[in-house]
Amino acid sequence: MAFRTAHVALATQKSAGNEYWMHLTILGISVTLCCNYNIYNGRPIVTLSFSIIISKAPGIYKGLLRGRKTLATMSFWTTTYIKTANIDKANRGVFLTALEKTLAFTQDAMAGIRWERLRSLARATVLKTLTNIERGELQIVCGQETWSFGRPYLLTLDGFSKPLEATVSIMDESVWTRLCLDADFGFADSFMLGLVEVSALTDVFQIFVLNRKKLAELNTAISPIFKFISYISNFRLANKVLGSKSNISAHYDLSNDLFAGFLSWDMTYSCAIFDDEAGGYNGDLREERFIAPPRKHQKEKRSYPPDDLERGQLAKLHLIAKRARITKGSRVLEIGCGWGSFAILVAREYGAQVDTITISEVQKVAVEENIEAEGLSHAITVHLVDYRDMPEAFHHAFDAVVSIGVMEHVGIEYMDQWFRQMSWAMKEENSVKAFTMSTVPDTRWAMYSTEVDFVRKYIYPGGQLSSVATLVQSCCKAGLNVDTIENIGPHYARTLREWRYRFERNFNTHIAPSLQAQYPSLTQEDVEIFRRKWIYYFAYSEAGFGLNSISDHVFTLTREANLRL
Repeated sequence: MAFRTAHVALATQKSAGNEYWMHLTILGISVTLCCNYNIYNGRPIVTLSFSIIISKAPGIYKGLLRGRKTLATMSFWTTTYIKTANIDKANRGVFLTALEKTLAFTQDAMAGIRWERLRSLARATVLKTLTNIERGELQIVCGQETWSFGRPYLLTLDGFSKPLEATVSIMDESVWTRLCLDADFGFADSFMLGLVEVSALTDVFQIFVLNRKKLAELNTAISPIFKFISYISNFRLANKVLGSKSNISAHYDLSNDLFAGFLSWDMTYSCAIFDDEAGGYNGDLREERFIAPPRKHQKEKRSYPPDDLERGQLAKLHLIAKRARITKGSRVLEIGCGWGSFAILVAREYGAQVDTITISEVQKVAVEENIEAEGLSHAITVHLVDYRDMPEAFHHAFDAVVSIGVMEHVGIEYMDQWFRQMSWAMKEENSVKAFTMSTVPDTRWAMYSTEVDFVRKYIYPGGQLSSVATLVQSCCKAGLNVDTIENIGPHYARTLREWRYRFERNFNTHIAPSLQAQYPSLTQEDVEIFRRKWIYYFAYSEAGFGLNSISDHVFTLTREANLRL
């Protein structure tokens, strides 16, 4: 593919194998990038060459973009993390940092070009692709024009049916170009920056998932280059010890008050399980349900009954405790303590002795406050340590090892080591490992493992899902056998909706003030991008779990001849 204007020249080519190269000239800046990659034993083998030549003065950019943001902002803003305690400690590398910035710069520059012929070509490409929609109705509005795609479709999940329909209003013509450069991130950036408004965001994602194969045509000749650069730059925070600490900090060290604004009273940040009293995992869609107000501080006295979300979280915690065969006197190791809900539950109600570890400094302080408030300091010890650096006293010391919603942060290249460490900590006889992990279907794993999606780029840097088959292979290598596997994924769709209800309701009164108090340099525009990013995350993930495109599995593992099962 190649095109040229007075200010822009772009040429791309896919050579034999997995090699891509791009030469781009934008207003005097020439960028040449060559990427060659292969996957060997689940690991990316990458060769890159990269050069930038600037031949014209920066003044030529004046007037290039219109709208409320400048060239230096736009996609670049959405890819910048709030600077938490450890986010800058990992060695990202000059090259990968420059590569990511160049990617955002190039996308913004191309999207901001006001050459009507380019915009028209991009618009025609997007609209033509959308004619392939068969399930669901999607309406696109731009200025005075409206386009309608698809056909009526009744989406039925667990006996609940709803028409699948949504309207996307395009507020800026640059969106067309963004979608052509990279459909997934182009839409995400456009939403976060307020360049599109959507009537039903989850419905849009469900339409995309149900018509995934037919909408793949939207990826143009240069899309693989941008996708590949995103994939490579995502490894800037690899899940080595220091990288993991930085990755976790980027999300979990934001603010305890922020998370209290959308989590239930017990502060459990993982999939709940909704019983019949809650109406099951679609109960909130059938009728309006009671939602408790946010917890103002750790020592606040309860003044209202548990709502569906809190009861669902407690049901999940009890399920894990039972799967792990925890009883009075059990020695329990929890990897990733969150805000302490599981450790507190099994110490208080099961009589267990718990060691729990975290690499989030903010969470450690909060957990210890919660434990002290519950009067359980004698039964629970919190360690600030990575799972690879556990003390020698943990060797074969535990009846049960538990991790809930943690393994998504491990990284597939470290999964074998993870299970070896779990086996190392488990008693040699009659011990159990119980964990939850979100998974992609085995049939889609190979494709997923070479891509970066919205959540991996914007929400959980360094995060990665696995598949059931790859997890089973890794645990067997560590000498552990699978006892049970169960899928609670549909409950995660409602969990995400419940979080979104609370996030939107409490944002102005609870979440935004706590965020600005902790990070006073944030502008109102920064806060609005943050708000839209999280709304996108909740809706994006809900659609995946609701349609079983993503699952959440509960596993129990043990050694051979466990007589306690």
